[in-house]
Amino acid sequence: STDPFVKLHFDGDEAETNVLKKDLDPVWNEVVAMPVELLLEGETLEVQCLDHEVLGGGEHVGSVHLELKPLIEQRTTTRKWYPFCKKDVEGQILPPQVPPRLGKLELATRWVHNPKLVIPCPKALLKDKFKDKPGNELRTCVIRCRNLQIPGKKTGRKGVDPFVEMVLCGDIFTTKTRQRNANPKFLDVRTYDVNEVELEDAPWQLTVWDARGDKAPPSRQPSRKNSPRAPAPAPAPAPSGSLLE
Repeated sequence: STDPFVKLHFDGDEAETNVLKKDLDPVWNEVVAMPVELLLEGETLEVQCLDHEVLGGGEHVGSVHLELKPLIEQRTTTRKWYPFCKKDVEGQILPPQVPPRLGKLELATRWVHNPKLVIPCPKALLKDKFKDKPGNELRTCVIRCRNLQIPGKKTGRKGVDPFVEMVLCGDIFTTKTRQRNANPKFLDVRTYDVNEVELEDAPWQLTVWDARGDKAPPSRQPSRKNSPRAPAPAPAPAPSGSLLE
């Protein structure tokens, strides 16, 4: 007999339904919500049906890949049947069989706006009382990261301790470190007293570091008072503690 459950994957996020015992025609009728802030061309939602096993999680029954772009364009509920597909030895999805011999999945999907997922910007970035005058200050806010990966997936590592480093016009700023958090929220604000000419050719380098990496840099926030502006350093290869740039 089969103890099926469904697992959904998108951009590092996972969600799954309950397991239904000994059921070849399962009906879940469960609503699963997944955050999707950025959708790249060709990205799909993978839906897997698995046979639950006490040891090992589950045996693969079949998979469905859904294009998400039509959902964004329509903003209505799409309900239809999808035939399950198998995976080859390399994990690639094979074309569905005709007629479908692996079973099929009825799925209803809809693209909606959830205000709870929106993180408000600090007020310092929302106001400018002098829009009629040339800008001379750059305000930045490191808001958050999502689905960070552990560098090298070292044995024994259970999480990542991320912080963000910003380099602009010789000024180096680092956010606070978030402990064991692959989806960190920072909301750290940094102000740069620079004008349009200085920003024209200045590279802006942002790097996410793992504080528990082998060569993560120390937290540095040098004072800018009474100190000459140094040219921005050229981007260097990221040490082993770096997650991304």
